[in-house]
Amino acid sequence: LVLDAKALPTLEPLFPLLRDPAVPVILHGGGQDLEIFAELMGAPVRGVFDTQVAAAFLGYGLQVGLSALLERVLKVRIAKDQTYTDWTRRPLKPEQLAYARQDVLHLLALHDRLRTDLERRGRLEWVREEQLRLEDAERWAPVPDDERYEWVKGWQRFGGRDLAVLRALAAWRERAAR
Repeated sequence: LVLDAKALPTLEPLFPLLRDPAVPVILHGGGQDLEIFAELMGAPVRGVFDTQVAAAFLGYGLQVGLSALLERVLKVRIAKDQTYTDWTRRPLKPEQLAYARQDVLHLLALHDRLRTDLERRGRLEWVREEQLRLEDAERWAPVPDDERYEWVKGWQRFGGRDLAVLRALAAWRERAAR
C-alpha cells in the first residue's frame, strides 16, 4: 500500500500509531520524515528504528544508502531509477509508485536482520539509546525561519552584510519550501 500524502486531505488517522511507542516505525535515513511528522503532529514520532543508524553501529558506514545496505545484508537489489524524478507532480506515474513500494518492501526483513546482528554483537542497547534521540521533542522543535541560516555549513565564517544576506536567503528558502 502506498499513501500519497499530497493527495490525502489529512494524515491525522496515522498520528495515534506514530505516537505509540509500542508500534515500531521502521525507516531508513528518515530524519526529514521525522521532522515533517513532528511538525504535523506537534510531537515526535515514537518507536523509531532507523536502519541507517543501526547499520552504522554494525560497521556499514555512517550514511549507507538503502540500496547498498539491502544488497550487502539481504542480497536484494532494488532499482533506484526514480530517485531524481519530479515527486511534486500529480498524479504519480506508475514507475514512481512501483519505486516507492520497492523502497520500503524489504525494510521489515532488513530491520529483523540488523536487530539480530546488533543483539549478537551486544550493540542493541547502543542503538536504542541513539534511536531515543530521534524521539526527543527538543530535537524537532520548530526553528524560526530567521535562524535557519545556522543550518548552512560554514555559516560561522560569514560576518556583517554576508551573514545578513545568508540569513535572509535561508529564511526565504524555508518559507518557499513550506
